[in-house]
Amino acid sequence: MAETVPVLDPAPLSAEEEAVALLRIAAEVEGAAMAQYLFAAGSLLPDVSLAVAGFDHPILSNDWYDLIRDIAKQEMGHLITVQNLLLSLDAAPHLDRENFPLESPLYPFPFKLQPVRLESLAKFVCAEAPREVPATDQSDFAEAVEQAKIVVGEVSRAGQVYERLFWLFQDADAPQQPWLSVKNPFPSWPNWHVDPAKMAFNQDRQAETTEWRGSDSGDPPDSAVYVLQVRDKATAREAVYKIGLQGEGPVGEPGVTHFDKFLRVYREQRALAQHAGAPAFARNQADDPSVGLNGPATITDPKALVWAQLANTRYQMLLMDIALAISVGLAGTAPGTTATRRHFYTWAFSEMVGTIKPLSAELRQMPLILGGSADGPLAGVPYELPNEHLPSNVTDQLQYLRDRVAESTNLRARIASTFAPTPKQKSLLTQMAGVDATIVDKLG
Repeated sequence: MAETVPVLDPAPLSAEEEAVALLRIAAEVEGAAMAQYLFAAGSLLPDVSLAVAGFDHPILSNDWYDLIRDIAKQEMGHLITVQNLLLSLDAAPHLDRENFPLESPLYPFPFKLQPVRLESLAKFVCAEAPREVPATDQSDFAEAVEQAKIVVGEVSRAGQVYERLFWLFQDADAPQQPWLSVKNPFPSWPNWHVDPAKMAFNQDRQAETTEWRGSDSGDPPDSAVYVLQVRDKATAREAVYKIGLQGEGPVGEPGVTHFDKFLRVYREQRALAQHAGAPAFARNQADDPSVGLNGPATITDPKALVWAQLANTRYQMLLMDIALAISVGLAGTAPGTTATRRHFYTWAFSEMVGTIKPLSAELRQMPLILGGSADGPLAGVPYELPNEHLPSNVTDQLQYLRDRVAESTNLRARIASTFAPTPKQKSLLTQMAGVDATIVDKLG
């Protein structure tokens, strides 16, 4: 898989500017990966199993679900850690996703929501690949590259971004602990390193491990969710290295990295595809379900459409909760409100666990199109963002969150009055109403 040397536009004027530009790209990649992995995991049917010749274990849909969901959680930790790295360089948090230039080879592939199948797994394998794939995996990796190209063309490694970041955070060109094997992926780029005097900003704003239910830095990378603070160049290198241990670098242990895990699922999916009469492991969910007009997978079923609009609103609220949680210091409140940092990260978890997860469970059972057949394509959470950039200053972020709460209130009322929600759906709407009321009370 050839790697094209990218160009940053505009060209950075210092190592610090380059680091900020790459960290923004990393944030977009992590945020996109998290949404795509969650969508893929949600497409899986529960409790499906099959014994296949050549495997010493049954292939289990529940195992795939747990594995992909756990990877998505680790990507969430990476996203928060990247925010800490940005803050340490005195840059604003960055949670945009769809506004990046898709022509840049630094992005693994265009954002696309897909259920679990061979092509989507192939993309995940390629994006998470190390610089040097072990000999025992090279044949299957080459096949995955071909499968991915069927869908999207060349797929780039996310690891290039982190390799260059580690190099920038070194004190000089000589490798440093803890990643002595790292190689500068772009030696034609400027030969500079971050000035230690231009780091370690915003210590009171950086996300803490306990706030985001993260793991200790010494916990094993197989299961840890790393949320790491950055105090200097050494801790910046440690943060980048820890991310690399899990998914975006060539330093992970065999069987532990995202690459290894996705390659295992890819092999199992390939075996299922070759097994006559194998049961379906994933639902017939449409690629890229959308609330927009005239798209290839526009949701036209009225009930599914309003639920999908609500899901988009809650997803955007989640991103604002994260941004505000790291825009407010450890003490005090957000300007003009009674909301503390604790409120924002608590609301973020309410969205992740109490809202978006059950919304996904509802939407993946609803038809995509009006009058669709029982076996027709299903909808799902679109994870859509507005066309403009998300706000970057606290005042605008607070207003954005207020506006999304108003949208949520209107959509919930419409669902309740028009679409006869089930008892389970009523409970979910009540849960959201409670969160919204708290936000209104705190933000005014």
